[in-house]
Amino acid sequence: MTNDSNNSYVPTLFQIGTVAKTLNVTRKMILNYEEHDLLTPATKDPVTGYRYYTADNMTQIQLIRSFQKYGLSLEEIKNYLVGSTELNVTISRLEDLRNQIDMSISKLYIRANSSNKLDYYWTTLPHQKSYSKEYAGTSLADRTKELRDAYLHVIHHHKINFENGYMFSELSLSDVSHRNMYIPVDESCSGEGISITPEITAICVCYKGPYENLESIANSLLEFINSKQIQPLGTIRYIYLEGPPNRGADKDSYLTIIAIPVKDIYQGIPRR
Repeated sequence: MTNDSNNSYVPTLFQIGTVAKTLNVTRKMILNYEEHDLLTPATKDPVTGYRYYTADNMTQIQLIRSFQKYGLSLEEIKNYLVGSTELNVTISRLEDLRNQIDMSISKLYIRANSSNKLDYYWTTLPHQKSYSKEYAGTSLADRTKELRDAYLHVIHHHKINFENGYMFSELSLSDVSHRNMYIPVDESCSGEGISITPEITAICVCYKGPYENLESIANSLLEFINSKQIQPLGTIRYIYLEGPPNRGADKDSYLTIIAIPVKDIYQGIPRR
């Protein structure tokens, strides 16, 4: 007597409807991948035109979908799959996307921290091209006006690009009166005032509250760094995530990252 369970047929080819249902995609998506030379059916019936796909085909569809979720275009995915060497633009765009995600996560951490406890962490501050200028005023009100004026200058003379960075102020640890502003611009921008801040490691703290308290929060961060015998590299950055433009007069809801670039990292500090 034949044991049906040991001799049951296991299909190795699947019609497009089965593939679509299994992977939770549409037939239109699968056909679109074929049109862009991203996918080739294992076989195609010359009479009926039915397409048949293998398990490898399904794995490839899942890979394409993953890349799409990362924000890659079908052309960029094709370059990856065919082993193109022209991937630098794609790499740069994914790095920009990663930086945006990191900043979004930082915002969520602050919003979720209802206790207002200061949590220190280390991260890599990304390369950023900016329009930069030294502040002339000493009061918070004066510096706020100068930053807004500089923002308007960039709108008229350059191309702002918040996908590549954030507005921030940077001051010297040795001379706190020396403070510069930075407004992110497109990589194509050049001319007077355009500068590049390189990628650098930093110890950071996320803060929710009025700008008047930034100095005391920065001092707390510096004390923490010194207590861990970590060497700061001479500056403090105030990275403005959400301020007056999107929070109005609600100063208690302003979001800022205070960051101090450092030379070494103490292993007990979490990374974000």
